[in-house]
Amino acid sequence: SPLERPVPVLATFERAAAAVPAGAEGPAAVLKQGVDMIQGQLRGVLRDAGLQEVDCLGQPFNPAVAEAVSQVETAEQPEGTVVQQLRKGYRLHERLVRPATVVVARPPKA
Repeated sequence: SPLERPVPVLATFERAAAAVPAGAEGPAAVLKQGVDMIQGQLRGVLRDAGLQEVDCLGQPFNPAVAEAVSQVETAEQPEGTVVQQLRKGYRLHERLVRPATVVVARPPKA
């Protein structure tokens, strides 16, 4: 579907915005503001067309919408909980376009 093709573009905008340090001033802050505005507009257009983000953070791992690439030992979250989302996933209407890439909790070794 043509609506799937902009998904990597959204990820590129996210990386560009994240590259500007928090609290940046001057030209870097203006650039980040512009990138955020364009990303927001693109997200809005795609959302109106049926594209939805898959947010897994803090949820039980669901292999139908996410791909676990790592586990981390923690007693702070139940086993199998998504503790970090490395890459957002997307659905187009109800069809998964791209799974989220996540890190999942596992209990500490005794």
